[in-house]
Amino acid sequence: MFTSLNWSKRYVIVAIRINGHMHTILRHTKDQNKKVANLKHNQQMEKKKNAQLLEEVRRREDNMTDNSQHLQSFMDDGLLKYFSLRQVGTRNILVWVYRITGMLVF
Repeated sequence: MFTSLNWSKRYVIVAIRINGHMHTILRHTKDQNKKVANLKHNQQMEKKKNAQLLEEVRRREDNMTDNSQHLQSFMDDGLLKYFSLRQVGTRNILVWVYRITGMLVF
């Protein structure tokens, strides 16, 4: 193919081919750089989202602990009131039986 052409034309043809290959390589490199930048951006967004989710989990855990302590306190108060009322009720029943029967009941 190159036999009929002189050397300067051969260099021009080779230079054109190299230029075409370089253009293809540059375009491919640009596309790959865009993909890498997009992946980095997505990674940063995922890190940010994970940090927010972790913070939400910690906040909910703290709320659950507070609610658990509040509920335990409420239950303790409720049980104390229940047994106090039960004791008062038992005493009132004993007084009522004593008034009716005139006998002490233990």
